[in-house]
Amino acid sequence: MSHIIRRLIFYGFCLLFVIITPCILLYAQGYGFDWQKKTVIQTGALYIKSQPKNATVLIDGKIIEKTPCLIKHLKPNQYTITVKLNGYHSWQKTLKIDSNLVTEAREILLTPQSPILELLPILPSNRFKLSDNSQQIISWQKNQPDTIDYFDFNQYQQKQFKTANATIDQFNWSPDDKKILIQQKDTWFLIDLTNQKTTQLTSQNPNQSINKIIWHPSGNNKIFFLQGTTLFQQDLSSNTLVKISDNIFDFTIANNSLFYLKEPGYFLYSTNLTGENIKQLTIRPILQNNIKKTNLVIGPNGQIALVADNLFYLYKRDDRIFEIIQNDIHDAFFSPDGKKLLIMGSNEIWVIYLDKQTSQPQKEIGQKDLIVRLGQPILQVIWHPADSSHIIFTTQDAIKIAEIDNRDNINLSDFINAQNPWIQYIAKTKKLYFTDQQKLFNVKLN
Repeated sequence: MSHIIRRLIFYGFCLLFVIITPCILLYAQGYGFDWQKKTVIQTGALYIKSQPKNATVLIDGKIIEKTPCLIKHLKPNQYTITVKLNGYHSWQKTLKIDSNLVTEAREILLTPQSPILELLPILPSNRFKLSDNSQQIISWQKNQPDTIDYFDFNQYQQKQFKTANATIDQFNWSPDDKKILIQQKDTWFLIDLTNQKTTQLTSQNPNQSINKIIWHPSGNNKIFFLQGTTLFQQDLSSNTLVKISDNIFDFTIANNSLFYLKEPGYFLYSTNLTGENIKQLTIRPILQNNIKKTNLVIGPNGQIALVADNLFYLYKRDDRIFEIIQNDIHDAFFSPDGKKLLIMGSNEIWVIYLDKQTSQPQKEIGQKDLIVRLGQPILQVIWHPADSSHIIFTTQDAIKIAEIDNRDNINLSDFINAQNPWIQYIAKTKKLYFTDQQKLFNVKLN
């Protein structure tokens, strides 16, 4: 090889180095070349995480990676992202990729197409309430409410208790799961499972009915009850009665405190469980007259919500007022992390963000998103226990699971087909219990 040829080869490699090195450096820094626009662009990235893992990620129909994954060097554009796993419903969303930014979808929950169901050995029923230890269940039929069926899964024993022939309005297990309170209109029954005895609780004043009863959180023989407009605490073993306050319209217990609405004006107060250390929490009356029904909901971080005759209020701590948020709302549920609030209407479900959400999708405090709107009634809704990013709700023919990420479409799947299902989740077993055609089933959620 001649000296000239060697020199040409050397200079050729030098030229390639000068050309290729900047390209490599630019690529490493997230730059690319748009051949259509004939210009250098700064690319973005996409991070995908799913439960279960190892799902296939497709971008615009092309298989790219397995979850979890970080996909780099994507040109700024709109992409259709699909996450698939055999035996599960697919997840799909169109997301925007921006220059020098990472678009994230971290809370993807793939639901099984054919979940494994377990049939439980109880008598036919369409309503039930499991104890917190998940070892006992009370069930009944809506058209036969005077007969309460009890089943013990440990001892495999079944018993029946007789009550009044009226619709069951409330149903509460005691803290030790040995007693049950049942409300049927103005009549209350106490079922003691230890001695298998049913007792009708009578009012201290025959002219006033008992409107509400809640177990004392620290004792199985203590209750709080509202008789007329007077709130009492009672020890069932000694029959000791202590008056807490008068002119009470409604009350609840949370975080070892009493919260109650006081008439006139429905002002909100809180006390300790002995009725001491009274604090007035609202300084303005609720501008509603002749309220018939209220539901006080207390969040894990001390937030307070109120549903009054289907009008939804949120407590503003700094202003010490209840602010009207929305009408036609039947119930409200704080998320497990206390950062969000579900509100349920006749055929709609909304999410209200109580804290600023910096993770994607980013949300501002007080932002309200419509999650579900159907052409049929919504029967129940609960937060999915896997996270605070999914919900479980029921309709007349199915149990459905939906995400709350409202970027593009909301992914919603029919989890289980069931007729007028009634659901309850038990954290100890990580199972969802539900009825279908008067049979009781459970299914593992996570």
